[in-house]
Amino acid sequence: MRSRFSRIFIGVILCCLALWNSGLGMSYGTTEEGVFIQKWKNGKISRGDDYSHLEIPTYQYYNIDAICAEDLIYYGYDMVWDDKTRTTTLTFNPEKEVVGLKSHSLKDGKTYKSDVKIMIDGKLIPSHNTGGYSLIEVRDVNALTQLYVEPYTWIGAPINRLLSTDIATYIHGEQIPSFNINGRTVIFAKDLHGLGFNVKFNDLEKVVYIDKTGKFDKINHREIPKEGCRPVGTIIDDVLVTKIQVKLEGETIKSFNIRGFTAIYVQDLKSVATIKFDESTRKVNIEIK
Repeated sequence: MRSRFSRIFIGVILCCLALWNSGLGMSYGTTEEGVFIQKWKNGKISRGDDYSHLEIPTYQYYNIDAICAEDLIYYGYDMVWDDKTRTTTLTFNPEKEVVGLKSHSLKDGKTYKSDVKIMIDGKLIPSHNTGGYSLIEVRDVNALTQLYVEPYTWIGAPINRLLSTDIATYIHGEQIPSFNINGRTVIFAKDLHGLGFNVKFNDLEKVVYIDKTGKFDKINHREIPKEGCRPVGTIIDDVLVTKIQVKLEGETIKSFNIRGFTAIYVQDLKSVATIKFDESTRKVNIEIK
């Protein structure tokens, strides 16, 4: 009798464990990933002309920087939850007071895959669940919304996303690959070499020098990658924090690390070139002054 009872008891325990492992023992719509998140140092958040460089708590998992989506209610956003579609919509309200937040809302712990959709500025942002809150990655926030978060991070950390664009970029009639970061056209510094510029990297100084030469090498044809032919706004790659500086005629300009290559904004060439955008043809034409 006791042996039979023991077998039944063990069977019940095993069934419970099976249900738990299948996800039925967890909160609705989530499965455990087992990725540990931890509180990290506060970063800075900006939103165009609305506000800039306010503190915001950040978190890290897999060495990736993230913020809590629900924290945006302290940064001018109204939040609405739709239980039917399981969607949290965050919409900026210019009349709402921006108070900011300095202390962390979340505790250290595990993250879970989530069926909750996060919409910010009309864009769907991938998210993870932790403690009933939604964790969103800084690189997605920066790439897809009107917000820009600068986390306290290290060289090589993903800070943004490189997106495809339908804008074609030309230097004196020669097309070079171009992409999109934060709604602005970017190019690789190396592709300027031989097209009226000399591009040289000083490994000791960690500086890319770009200087005008006025000489053009049409033979050095730049292959336009297939990524540039993808639907507009397609995520192509991560944009990484870099310690490499770019100096254009001796002046430092903004730079990014993409796949180990240094990228720059096209508009930052305006001090040495005339830049014209034709909306009808979706072309940027660069002519050296």
